[in-house]
Amino acid sequence: MKNPKTYNWVMKSLHWGMAVAFVGMYVVAYIMEGMPKSPEKYQLYGLHKAVGLTLLALVLVRFAYRAIHGVPAISQNLSPLWKLAAMLGHYALYAVMFLMPLTGYLMGSKNISYFGLFEVPVLSHTLGGFFHESHVVLSYLIYALVGVHVIMALVHHFILKDATLVRMAPGMKTRA
Repeated sequence: MKNPKTYNWVMKSLHWGMAVAFVGMYVVAYIMEGMPKSPEKYQLYGLHKAVGLTLLALVLVRFAYRAIHGVPAISQNLSPLWKLAAMLGHYALYAVMFLMPLTGYLMGSKNISYFGLFEVPVLSHTLGGFFHESHVVLSYLIYALVGVHVIMALVHHFILKDATLVRMAPGMKTRA
């Protein structure tokens, strides 16, 4: 089905689950940055990196699922320019959701323990500084993109009064 009327439970679960996970990652990062060097800090770094690798895999799954199953059409009451902005905004969010964990992985200087199950090898020891700076810049960019995303979902719901927000919100009924 290439143009469903609403998002199915898989897309809703990926959307909201990843949203919660990304917020959690920011909270953990904020806590880690304020901690002195300690075993607890390095445990948090390990958890942050393992969850980041999970998010990297999930964004690929999400993008593939979206490509295979399609998504609801953009609201028809928007101008072509607004439709283009909506499409570009969504692709920018996907790009940042991919690049955030990727740069986090690439800035590492030693193998990452994936929840104690196996080790994920580091690919480069020389570009860690570049990827660290990229990770920081992307963290600010994602704040802006998510902020615009939330504001536009609310605009659709309360001002345009279309079904855009309802199609992704769990438990909400589509307007007649």
